[in-house]
Amino acid sequence: MKKIVTMLACLFLAQAVFSQTRPTPEKVKELMQLTGAANLGIQMMNNMIVEFRKLAPHVDSTFWQDFMKEVDVDEMENMVIPVYQQHFTAADVDGLIAFYRSELGRKMVSKLPLVTQECYKIGQQYGEKLGKRVVERLKAEGIDLKKEGAPL
Repeated sequence: MKKIVTMLACLFLAQAVFSQTRPTPEKVKELMQLTGAANLGIQMMNNMIVEFRKLAPHVDSTFWQDFMKEVDVDEMENMVIPVYQQHFTAADVDGLIAFYRSELGRKMVSKLPLVTQECYKIGQQYGEKLGKRVVERLKAEGIDLKKEGAPL
């Protein structure tokens, strides 16, 4: 009887492990393409270049253009594929691909940048409001931030 229970337990464990297979790199890349995640690296690099240009306005624009040519999208994708594989099963990725191929999924991808941008602005406004409240409370407590060396 113990052998049967042990065998059944092993069978259930094997089935659980088998059903939790990792998605293939190709499937992850497909999901990244559908969600726009594949372009995030380029967007991040472009944003970084904007910030670098502010810090070094005297640097010629051809330098930054040449630098961007060195960015390897495939290399960046290959670096993040294991993250997806760690957090999603093959079945998860298949389901997500089906969703992002749907009309609603495509709408999500097209609207999410706008939603994120608007939410960022709201968060920024809320953060400023909280910052003012902190300063007011500190003043009410008799704490002078200028004396404390705070960058205000």
